[in-house]
This record gives sequence, C-alpha cells and structure tokens, in this order.
Amino acid sequence: MKTKLLSLLALVALLAFSSCSYDDSDLQNRVEQLEQDMTELQQLVSQMNTNLQALQTTVDVLNSGDYITNIAPVTSDGETIGYTLSFGKNDPITIYHGTDGSTPAMSVAVGDDGQYYWTVNGEILKDAQNNPVSAAGVAPTLRINDGVWQYSINNGQTWTNIAISGYAGVIFKSVEVGENSVKIELGDGTTFEIPLMSEFKLLVDQNYYYLENEGVITVNYTIEGSDDMTSVIAFPSGDVTAVVTKDGNSKGSIKITKGADVNGDVQVLVMASNGKGQKDYQILNFADIQLTVTSVDVAFTNAAGTQEVEISSNVEYTIALSEEASWLTYEVAEVKSSYTNAKLTFTVEANPLRRVRSVDIQMIDKYGNVIKAITVAQAAADYKAGGQIEDIPVLPA
Repeated sequence: MKTKLLSLLALVALLAFSSCSYDDSDLQNRVEQLEQDMTELQQLVSQMNTNLQALQTTVDVLNSGDYITNIAPVTSDGETIGYTLSFGKNDPITIYHGTDGSTPAMSVAVGDDGQYYWTVNGEILKDAQNNPVSAAGVAPTLRINDGVWQYSINNGQTWTNIAISGYAGVIFKSVEVGENSVKIELGDGTTFEIPLMSEFKLLVDQNYYYLENEGVITVNYTIEGSDDMTSVIAFPSGDVTAVVTKDGNSKGSIKITKGADVNGDVQVLVMASNGKGQKDYQILNFADIQLTVTSVDVAFTNAAGTQEVEISSNVEYTIALSEEASWLTYEVAEVKSSYTNAKLTFTVEANPLRRVRSVDIQMIDKYGNVIKAITVAQAAADYKAGGQIEDIPVLPA
C-alpha cells in the first residue's frame, strides 16, 4: 500500500509541473484509477477483518450450542453483498461475500483435540511459542504494508507476512438457509451447520412489585417462540409460594403469596423452556411493604355523611376510584410527603336509590399495582333497620 501511495504522489507532482497546453487527461485518468484501486483495496481489507471477527463469533456459536434467530441480507446498489446473522445468545455478525483480487487464505480447522484453530493457506497458525492459535480467542487482524499482506495475532504488536494463494477475498463462500438450519461454507470448503430457530422470550407484566405480608398478587406472562413442549417453572425465595397456571403454550399466570413473617424483599425466579432446548428467565422482585389502614370497609347509611380513614405506609402510592361514583368525593390530607402518612375524608350524598351502592378506593404504587383497596358502601333509600351491607356493618338510619 505504501508503494502505491508513493506512486500516487509522484503522479500528482507531475500534474502540478505540467504546462497548461499539455493534454494531461490520460494522466488524470491514471491517477483517478489508482485512487479507486486504493479505496477498493482498503474496503477489501476492512471486509476481510470483519469476516475474521465474524468467523471467530461463529466458532463461539458452535462451541456454546447457540442458534440463529434471523438472517438479513446486506445490500449495496441493489446487490446482496453479504448477510447479518442474529443469534439467541451471541452478538450479531455481518459476513461479506468474496471480491475480486488475491487475498490470504484465512480459515479455521479442527485440531486433534476437537477444538477449532486458525489457519492460513491451509496451515494451522502458530504463536511465538509455536502453539496453535485458538479460534475461540482473539481473531487475527490483516493489513497491507508496502504492498505485502500481513497478519497479527496480538492486536497489532507484531506482524507476519503472508504468501498469497489467490483466495479472492473469500472467507465466507456461501450461506444456505434451510427449514431448521443454516449451512455456512468457508472459502477452503470447510462447512458449518447452525440450528435456525425463532427467538424464544419469556415476558411478564413487570419485574417490580410491592407486596405486604400475607399479600397475594398475580403476575401474567407470555412466551414468544413457544411449542407443545413449552414449560414454565417458578422458584420463590423465603416464605413465598408461587403457583404457575398455564393458559395454553404461550401464556399464563403466576400467583404469588407472601408469608406472614417475611422480613425484607423477596424474589421469584421464573424459568421457561421449549422442546428445542431454548430457555429464558425473568426475576420478579417483591419489595417489602408495611401498610396500615384504620378501616378497609367504610359503611354509610342512606343519608349524606362524612367519615375518615387514616393510612400509614412505607411506599409511595396514589389514590384513585375503581369506577365512576359521582355520589362520593374524598379529600387527602397528607401528614408527610409521598402519602407515607395520610388521612382520607369520604363524603357521600344521600342515596335516593332503593339499592345498595359501593365503590373501591384504590391505593396504587408507582409500578401501577393496586396495593390496597378501601371499600365504601352506602345503604339503600328504604333501609331502616340495623344490619349489614354484604359483609359491612351499617348503623340504622
């Protein structure tokens, strides 16, 4: 590359000292062609290095039992010049087709121990101690220096010349997509077959909740890439139970029940797997909650009236009606910030209806979960005797 650069400078200098009457169009064409050749050569080196990195990742995929989840073509001027492969566990790679020109024959081969090692021109690459260079380690780096191809296996600290075998830039020769696998052929004929699977994901409503002792909450889940062999298992920590209910292969719910004497936060590990061996997991976190309400059942006679409820909590929450109730209003008097200590004042209008009416006042945490509900009920218009509205005692009118 250095030799070509010097030639380019000489041509440019020649142009500068030429007379105005001299027809230099041929020389200019030669300079432009030389610049184009240098650009194409730089692109070739860049693509070769990208392919070496991709090949190293491919070896990691093979060693880890990973699989391909998606294949997307890479195009230039409407022509496919390579592919981007996405995997279930490893980072995506982009591989490029071979190009015109002679390049080093870089590849990998299986050694006597069954492991993959880097090769150049068919020979296993050796380090300074004459040990074979593992393809599961750092990928070699290529460059052109003074017109000579070189490789480095120590991040550019030292470089070694490579004899050219007319490899034409082919590290990845072809990619064949089958129904359940992808076959990749390298320039030297080496082939790999990697499973092709849809992406497998376990998704839950959310990962963070507040839950008081003896509290119960249901978490919904869905699964992408499920099949008839899909299973979901929950592993709770501490005095917590978790019961999984499947609603088909791709969705279901987990009922979480917290014990009476749990101190601190708890977690539930949820694992999902399918018949292809794909796995995914989610961790559900349940923060400790200390919540005291003077009454969760507030009963009114059919007459207009006002009542108060005091709340003490260690978590932030907001107040909302579970449904529209124009006959009921409430006011919140904060004692401290974030509703940690508050007083709710409920006011009802007289009930003109000959039926009981009720509504829930919900305490909602910052994750959107209802951590407590206060039921407010009012007796019917013709209610005269003492007794109760469902389970809520009511004084006579």
